[in-house]
Amino acid sequence: MIKAILFDFDLTIANTFFAVKKGVKILSEHFNLRFPTDHEIYAIIGLPLTDCWKQLWGYYNEEWLEYFSATYRPYQADLFVLFDDTRDTLEYLVSRGLFLGVVTNRHFIKSCLTKLNIIEFFDVAIGAEEMTHPKPHPEPLLTALNKLKVDKSEALYVGDTDIDMRTALAAGVDSVGVAQGHFDKKMLFNAGAKYVVSCVSEIKELLKELK
Repeated sequence: MIKAILFDFDLTIANTFFAVKKGVKILSEHFNLRFPTDHEIYAIIGLPLTDCWKQLWGYYNEEWLEYFSATYRPYQADLFVLFDDTRDTLEYLVSRGLFLGVVTNRHFIKSCLTKLNIIEFFDVAIGAEEMTHPKPHPEPLLTALNKLKVDKSEALYVGDTDIDMRTALAAGVDSVGVAQGHFDKKMLFNAGAKYVVSCVSEIKELLKELK
């Protein structure tokens, strides 16, 4: 029986693409860096921040983080938008008595959830500050399950990238791929997803099938 559902954040429960794109634009303009394509920006969402910039520009400069943190990071969440079905889905899952959590490589996840007025739905939220090893290492996911006192066989991890699927596999947790980001259904299955849905609300039907 499923007792807990843990979610990735970016492009799983919230559309953060335009916020990420603006941050990339700010850095590229200030430091005279090449401005990436939308495809390249989608591909970095979900990575630890410094890894994002290494993938886009081939290296990382500590000055970028200092500038980003001072000029944009405090306001980035203002551009985050919930997907249309997120709130209703969370309300439904809570009404079913399930524990809910967020496990993400993003910093300051609790403030992000507060900004979006959904923090009350979650029993645990693990972000970059709460982990030693970021996803796809299993540590963040296992930490969340330990806090919930839920066995890995009683949980699902929901995410939109290959990193999320690899994290679940490493932790021994069944994964649900959500094909609304950079990865389509085939790519998510190839990355190790046990189940794949088109949007978060389809998890409601999936739970009925798992009974």
